[in-house]
Amino acid sequence: MSRANRLFKIAQLLQDDHPITARQLADQLAISIRTVYRLIDELTLSGVPIYNEPGAGYRIGKGFRLPPLLLDEEELAVLLLGVRLVRGWGDPALTTAAERTLDKVEATLPQRLLPIFKRVEQMVPGQQQEDLLREQLQLLRGVIKAQRKIQFAYLQADGSANNYTLWPLGLFHWGKRWALAGWCELRGDFHHFLVDQITALRPLEGRYPAQPGRTLRDFLVAVCGEGPQYRGVADS
Repeated sequence: MSRANRLFKIAQLLQDDHPITARQLADQLAISIRTVYRLIDELTLSGVPIYNEPGAGYRIGKGFRLPPLLLDEEELAVLLLGVRLVRGWGDPALTTAAERTLDKVEATLPQRLLPIFKRVEQMVPGQQQEDLLREQLQLLRGVIKAQRKIQFAYLQADGSANNYTLWPLGLFHWGKRWALAGWCELRGDFHHFLVDQITALRPLEGRYPAQPGRTLRDFLVAVCGEGPQYRGVADS
């Protein structure tokens, strides 16, 4: 958990009606008591009115609340559906981040929107990926961010496998399956691969260059054409 998330979580816990001790905060956040003291000092210096009741613990002064999110009902529905999709179809790190996001949204919503937060007419049931695939998605997200080449074997319909070296550029979710897109050295062109058919995945050392004509934006334009939905996509 990052420092920012710890600060936010402590602020949430201290808004309870009952004081909470440093030991209880440390246990809930899986951190040391010394770290709790340091985080409370940071919150106090930032203007959060935290009081220490001797023998009882810490609490935030009455009337202080984290600022509410300024969302309308439709915006909240969009946010919740997106986060729940990530929780169901993302890799382990994104799933954990989705849970934290839901906690933060609930904690900062105005009272009038809380009933909408609890509604479940748009469900994304459970975790939809096998553990091995979820771990592979996390690895791929890491190599894309680091601009590292990868080598892998790709399973064909007849059970055979071909080997590829790829400059990974992006992951795309097509309903029930993830696809990896990138610049394929074997083909000398863009290509995409279904992630659940990738085996023996191995990141290579060093970074591939942000070479004009081989970027994520180039891929999107080549496959889908120039469209307004891709105008914000960076070239690297």
